[in-house]
Amino acid sequence: MAREANAQTPEQRVEQWYTSAKVGLMIHWGMTTGQTNDDIAAYYNIADFEAAVSAGGWSADKWVDEAVRIHAKYITLCSFHSVMGYIKPWQSSIPGTMGTQRDYLGELISAARAI
Repeated sequence: MAREANAQTPEQRVEQWYTSAKVGLMIHWGMTTGQTNDDIAAYYNIADFEAAVSAGGWSADKWVDEAVRIHAKYITLCSFHSVMGYIKPWQSSIPGTMGTQRDYLGELISAARAI
């Protein structure tokens, strides 16, 4: 009987998790991220954009460490954006959508699983 009293539906478990998730880290990497002056970089191809993301300091380990430091319960990785539009931060073969060659989402998941 005690086990039945403690049983929760999936919806109840999700609600409980969200209720306790007071802090999260949202990563939104865009055209002006990491810029040190007033110039807005215009990236017209994925290779240039990815080079700028790397030069700007992208590191999945750094983001996971920061989430731990601020006691975040979750990390949200938003789509990257540039003059090319929104870019999926993972490899994709879906026609009509841009995706990076580097799997930033996979790197973030691996870094989070390692802690």
